[in-house]
Parts: sequence; C-alpha cells; structure tokens
Amino acid sequence: MKRKSVTLFITVIICLFAHKVLAQRVYVNISAGAATQMSSENIAGFYNYTKTTNSITTQHIDVSLGQGVNLGGVIGYMVNKNLGVELGISYLLGDKFDALNKQPDNTENTSIYSTMLRFNPSIVLATDLYKINPYVKFGFVIGSGNIYYSGKYAENNNITVYDFRKSGGLAYGVSAAIGAMYKLNEKISILGEISSINLSYAPTEGLYTYVSYNGAEETLNLKTKYKQIHYVDNYTYNPNVASPELMPGTDVKQKYPFGSLGLNVGLRFNL
Repeated sequence: MKRKSVTLFITVIICLFAHKVLAQRVYVNISAGAATQMSSENIAGFYNYTKTTNSITTQHIDVSLGQGVNLGGVIGYMVNKNLGVELGISYLLGDKFDALNKQPDNTENTSIYSTMLRFNPSIVLATDLYKINPYVKFGFVIGSGNIYYSGKYAENNNITVYDFRKSGGLAYGVSAAIGAMYKLNEKISILGEISSINLSYAPTEGLYTYVSYNGAEETLNLKTKYKQIHYVDNYTYNPNVASPELMPGTDVKQKYPFGSLGLNVGLRFNL
C-alpha cells in the first residue's frame, strides 16, 4: 500500500511538473491590422471602359482581393527558446474595388470585394532577449472565401441591380512575417509584425443572391440555369443542344489574386 502511495505521489508530481513546463511554452496571440495589395492582377471583365462617338478609353484596374482589414488569433508552442510552431486563424474583410463601363446607350457600375477565413500553420524562429525579441515566421495558408460582385446596369430608363457571390473550394498559398515583441511582464507582451501572403483562389460555385428590374425584385423568377453556376477546370458541350433550364449553368474556373502585404499589432499571452 505504501509503495502504491509513493508511486501515485511521484506520478502526480511528474504530471504537475510537465504541465507547468508545457504551459510555460504555450502562448496565445490576438491581433488586428491592415493589408495592401501585392502581386495584383487584372481580373477578366473588370475594367473601366468609356465609349463615345469619337473615342474609346480603356483602363485596366489592378486588383488584389487580399487588401483590407485583418482580424486574427494564434495559438503557439515554443519547442525551445528559439524554435516554435503556431496555428493562426484570421478573418479578412477585403476592400471594395469599383469599375465603370460607359457607352452611349447604357452604363454599368460594378464593384467587387472579398471575405476569407484563413488557417495559417507556421514555423517560428525567435530570439530570447530581455525586453525586445525579434522573430520571423514561415508558413502555409489555407483559406475558405467569398467573392462578392454588385452592379447596376442602366439602359434608357430601365435599371437592373444585382448581387452575385462566388464561393466554394479552398485557396492555398504561403506566408512569411517579420516582427518583434516587447515584454510588459512575464505573461504579456506587445507585438508588431509585417506579413506577406502569396495566395490565389478559384471559386467553384456562383449564385445571384439578388436581382431587381426597375425596382421589382426578380431573384425568385430566375431559372436555375441563369441563377447558379458551377465552375470547373474544363467542360465540353454541344452548342446545338440547349442545356436544361432547371440545372445550374457551367463555366470554367477563374483564379483571383489574394496576395497582400500587411502590418499587424497585438498582444501575446503566455499561458
């Protein structure tokens, strides 16, 4: 009985010690920031176009849907004083980009913006100085996003307004960051970092979520063929055979740029 008690006591002490050591190496970050576009591209069909009786003016618009506001958190574990691993989760609320197609008999205003939930496993290389600790990160990004189009088409006295959403599928990319922490005490630090993300996203589904004509909503009256779209890598069809109106339409995928260069600030809590 005595041996069992001693064994149990030692086991408890080891577990408590291990938990204390592990907890000292675990941390949580919360941060917020803003990102500007990087590796921007010209999106097909999204540009400024003005046609008059005497001239045509075309202006391409550089777009990266990764530009916007970032909110995020991280849970990390330091293997030793200089090497750690992290799992970051962030939410992107992208900035809106506008385009104008203006012709003598009609005008169309179009806007595009994005949202994305991103998961970011990373390796951390850090210093262990007294107050200020620089670090770098390298990782992968996996994202699940939405791309929103909204538009207004005016021809003569007739006006069509629409909202269109692209979603489905996953985005994959890589990330890197450089930053520094300032220790307020043993538990809390202030951090700031510059991060870059190289990411593209090809949605697999499209849906008109709102359509109105001269103020009257027509969304429910749209045939499925014109309301929903499946995006695929490639497809074959017979132009002499009409596709069923009660089935979603089909089109090829389009990759959208989500690259960004951002500045984030936040807090670290050592557990």
